[in-house]
Amino acid sequence: MGKAGSVPCLTDVPGSTLLIRVGSNWRGNMVASIEWKNRRVCVDYAGKTSDSEVLDVVSKIQGDQRFEDLLEALHDFSECDGCDHSKPTLGHIAAMNLGARLSNDKLRIAVVATHDDVKEMIRSFVDLDRSPYPLEVFNSHADADAWLRGAG
Repeated sequence: MGKAGSVPCLTDVPGSTLLIRVGSNWRGNMVASIEWKNRRVCVDYAGKTSDSEVLDVVSKIQGDQRFEDLLEALHDFSECDGCDHSKPTLGHIAAMNLGARLSNDKLRIAVVATHDDVKEMIRSFVDLDRSPYPLEVFNSHADADAWLRGAG
């Protein structure tokens, strides 16, 4: 398990996948799977989501001891039906990223977004201009993967 006092993680299992359910509103639960492979984390979101649920996912990733060595994060929202967001919660995510940079300043973030609501959430986050990590948005997983691998 992770460091004392941190969010538990599956460090004993290389390439572990953690399926989590976050949120419990009238729309039902948004499901996100978090998969760690080498120095990359892939998060696949499905259903209707919100920035609060994304905040939960980011918190789990940054609280994991593997975060310190992480080079690539791929957040795939292609299976999302929509998204709600607010400037204060997006600001909270940006502030968390600023703090997390102290333990990892090498992370690059790719986002796959096909739904207009999700694209608007990401655009609003980028417009805050407070995230210390390079972040690019793509329409396909293949394009995001190519950018993360340096071909994009």
